[in-house]
Parts: sequence; C-alpha cells; structure tokens
Amino acid sequence: MRSVTLQGHYFTVTDDPDSILSDFLGFAVSDPDLSAAAIVKTLTPPNGGHSTPEETGAYPIESADDIPDSFRFAGITTLPEGEWWVVWRDRRGRGSLDMLVLGDELRALVTQADALWKASHTR
Repeated sequence: MRSVTLQGHYFTVTDDPDSILSDFLGFAVSDPDLSAAAIVKTLTPPNGGHSTPEETGAYPIESADDIPDSFRFAGITTLPEGEWWVVWRDRRGRGSLDMLVLGDELRALVTQADALWKASHTR
C-alpha cells in the first residue's frame, strides 16, 4: 500500500511518479467546503466518485468499458478481481494522465492526507 506525506502545501505519495494521486489528494482535502468523510463517501460504491472540474478526479470502474484508453493501448483490457478506481489528472491541452487504484487504498490515502492537512493547518 502507498503512503502519503505532506511537505508544505504539497502531498507526495509513494509509487506515484506522475503526481496523479498527490494532486488528487491536494485538491480533495484542501477544499474547505468538504470533509474527508464526505469525500470518502463519494469514493465508496455505489457512488460515482469525486472530481475538481478540469483538474483531477476519481471514478469507479464498473465494467471493462470504463478502463481508460491509455491502459487499453498498453494491452490492459481486464483487471484483477477488486474494486478498481481510475484517478486522473488533467494536463491542460495535453490530455490527462490516469492511474488505477483499489478502492480501499484510495479511501485510506484520503483519510491519511486529511489528517496530515489538518495537523499542519490547524494552529
């Protein structure tokens, strides 16, 4: 399972070379209008996910049709058993980057990131 750290205002997630998860967590937990519990709820089936329009988001893979083209082009057309989610980050005019994450791990990362954010921004 990945781990998350906070450096200043930026998250770093292990095994996240393109900062897709890092950016998702940053937008998700720094929104003062949302609680981590509300975000985790949107990331729990049967809910449809969470997004910050034109920035980043996460949605569930409900069928093989939901697997992003970037993975299909790499020959990934099926996934191992599990509750899989696509986390994406827009690259403004250059398409988006996607990664696949298991639901339990994604929800745990949101909870960890929220705790780190609150600890460093509550004085």
